[in-house]
Amino acid sequence: MRFAFLLLGSTLVAACGSASPLTSIKPSSTVFTTTTSQPVTVPFTVADLGVTIAGAADPTAILLPDGRVRLYYAASPPGEAQASAIASDGVHFTVEPRSRLTSGYGVAGPHMRIVRLADGRWRLFFNTAPRATAQGIGSAISSDGLTFAVEPGLRITVAAAGVGPDLSTGDVVAMPDGRYRMYFSSFSYANDGTGILTVNVVRSAVSSDLLTWTVDPGVRIGAGAPFVTGSGEHPAALLNADGSVSLFYGRRSPIGGLLVATSRDGLMFSSEWVLIGQGDFGQMGPALDSAVVRLADGTILLYHSDRDNAAGVNMVKIKRLTPANA
Repeated sequence: MRFAFLLLGSTLVAACGSASPLTSIKPSSTVFTTTTSQPVTVPFTVADLGVTIAGAADPTAILLPDGRVRLYYAASPPGEAQASAIASDGVHFTVEPRSRLTSGYGVAGPHMRIVRLADGRWRLFFNTAPRATAQGIGSAISSDGLTFAVEPGLRITVAAAGVGPDLSTGDVVAMPDGRYRMYFSSFSYANDGTGILTVNVVRSAVSSDLLTWTVDPGVRIGAGAPFVTGSGEHPAALLNADGSVSLFYGRRSPIGGLLVATSRDGLMFSSEWVLIGQGDFGQMGPALDSAVVRLADGTILLYHSDRDNAAGVNMVKIKRLTPANA
């Protein structure tokens, strides 16, 4: 059974841009932490497709059974609704006419992921609203991927995760033994009243039914991890053909940008690279929120948040990733 994975956010969606001439972004070849257990090679090259959805943030994307891509994102004002758009090629999107999940900060925060179940339904994972009584990762169910009903309880609590004060949900990948692994991060802010995200860590959990989750021991990315100890948040995961997992995550400092690390077993990430540096995407700085999807023809598309601070507009941009060994 095939899965693709997504992420959401909080801002109003507008029209889709058209493709501009391709430009290439060369990932940093600097390896920040390494071990001899895996080759020291940049895992992907990046082509900027120059396509944006204006007025959108915190993207989540999934490959539909008919080969189209549905992109979920945060609508504005923040917390009011999650919206969606659809594209036959994963690049040129048409906004769909209804909200996906109305939250009003009463139920869901801005960060979401979605998986297709064996019975054809869809489960949406979301981080709880910042002022929710119980903090963690919840879920909602849908028969069509458009209208969702929140399921009772939490899938992962802050207490079970051992990090907080909130969690940012992440992608789910299928494991060889038939179970599933979810990558998620802590979601914490500076204590100076600025509302700025600070140092976070990526952890993981496993499930046999996508409802009951058990947190894996240890840290995947961040303080406490055996190799990659820099801050990581809002993870997006890609299951590779060889069974390895590539994890994309944001970092505000000390490097800043969107980074990628790959693990052969999905647990031990021993080297990382700057995939998109802070200077590569405009005025926003680090693009912490991203989603990745593999099309039927093998094309890998990465969606990430950006912002034009001068115009006050959030947007989602698209990159094409090509594996270095392709």
